[in-house]
Amino acid sequence: MYLLKLSVPSIIYEPLTNVTDLEEELKCLQENCWKQELELYEHETMIPERPLKQNYDSLRHNAAWYMRKELVADCVVRGGCCSRKCGCCRQRHLDSGRKKGIGHCTEECACCCTYRDMEPSAKDKEEFAKRLRGLLQSDNPACLLRMANVYFLDYGFCGFKIG
Repeated sequence: MYLLKLSVPSIIYEPLTNVTDLEEELKCLQENCWKQELELYEHETMIPERPLKQNYDSLRHNAAWYMRKELVADCVVRGGCCSRKCGCCRQRHLDSGRKKGIGHCTEECACCCTYRDMEPSAKDKEEFAKRLRGLLQSDNPACLLRMANVYFLDYGFCGFKIG
C-alpha cells in the first residue's frame, strides 16, 4: 500500500477582510446590473411597436438569439471568446440567471481580460465607447445599418437577407 504525502502550500492567507471586500464588490456589481437592466428596459420601451419592436421581441424568444452568425463573426474579429475554444459566449445564456443583456464579449469580459493578461483602463474604456459612438453617428451608415439588421431583422424579413 502506498501513502500519498500531501503537501500544504506555503500560501499566506489573506485576512478575512478580503472576503468582505469581495462581498461589497459583488453587491456593487449586482446593483450595476440592476441599473443597466432598467436602462435597457427604458430603451426597449422607446422602440416603435411595428415592425421593429415586434421583430426585436421575436428574435429574443430564443435564449441564444445573440449567437446569430453575424454576431459570432463580430466577436471573432474583435478577439472575443468566439475566437477561442473557451465556449464562454456559447454557454452564457445557460450560465446566467439573467434574461436581459446577454451577448458577446465587451472590452471588460473577464475571460478575455485573463487571456490578454490585462484589464482595460478607464481611459481605454472611454476611448472604446468614443470610437463606437463615432461609428454609429458617422456620415457613413454602414455600421449602424449592419447592427440594426442583426438586432432587429429576422432572416428573410421583407426580403432582406442578412449575411
